[in-house]
Amino acid sequence: RVAAVRFDPTANTLNPAARSELGPVLDRLMANPREPVLVTSYSDRADMPLARERTQAVRAALIERGVTASRIRVMNSRMMNDADPNVVQVQVRGRGMASPARRG
Repeated sequence: RVAAVRFDPTANTLNPAARSELGPVLDRLMANPREPVLVTSYSDRADMPLARERTQAVRAALIERGVTASRIRVMNSRMMNDADPNVVQVQVRGRGMASPARRG
């Protein structure tokens, strides 16, 4: 499952709607305590600090809800054509999935 956690355009904190997007991801993580989670943002170079703050906000929310920090991988990537810079993707990764190259 991939959740799209939407941030307000200039915000680096989770609003109530964004927190609710984490619900199904948290359910899966709690049911599968060995599955890792990948938190990804996309931005251009100028907006990378905001993107990093957003991924860290999602990471902190997951930890606050009981996910072990060692299960969480954060990746801040360069902007892609179809990516929304106001969305942080949260993906629970099953076993056998290759780790992507880290960028940013």
